[in-house]
Amino acid sequence: MSSQENAPWDRRPGEGPEAFDAASAYFALGPGRTIEAVARECTKSASLLRRWSARFGWVERAAAYDDHLATIRQAAHEVALAREARKWELRRWAALEQVFQDGQRLREKAQAMLAVPVTEEVVGPDGSVTVKSAGRWTFLTAAQMLRLASELEAGALEAATQPVENLSNAELKAIAGVWPGGEMGEAG
Repeated sequence: MSSQENAPWDRRPGEGPEAFDAASAYFALGPGRTIEAVARECTKSASLLRRWSARFGWVERAAAYDDHLATIRQAAHEVALAREARKWELRRWAALEQVFQDGQRLREKAQAMLAVPVTEEVVGPDGSVTVKSAGRWTFLTAAQMLRLASELEAGALEAATQPVENLSNAELKAIAGVWPGGEMGEAG
């Protein structure tokens, strides 16, 4: 509908101010509207309102108004869903980054552990040599840390690079919103 074209719920040629006020009240009542309710609200007779309704097509105009409001509600709902999807997509990416960084830190710690001897030789006062643990960890501990680091990194990389065909429409819209040049602008 162009800006020049009147909407069905706008005032009609020949529809006086009182008739249009009554029509507007009728439209505003929503799907459960009745002429009697408008008559009480506008303090007009129901028979007069029925004549105006028939002459100016209130029922059809009200249906168009209801459809218009439903379209507005649906659009607002979709905007809210996209905004919510974008928020959760940003959180997902932040969580994936954190998991990846945790994996990197675990890998660095395990590598630092492996650079230190696991045991040390201690010479006693009598000249005897005793081998004792140099720390509170073993090679098994370091290997477990490396395995966990690898699993964290691989999981984050896999989740971050899943095939596009596996993504839902909401996820795709959210990604478009955080991707530079996406329809919702750059993340920031």
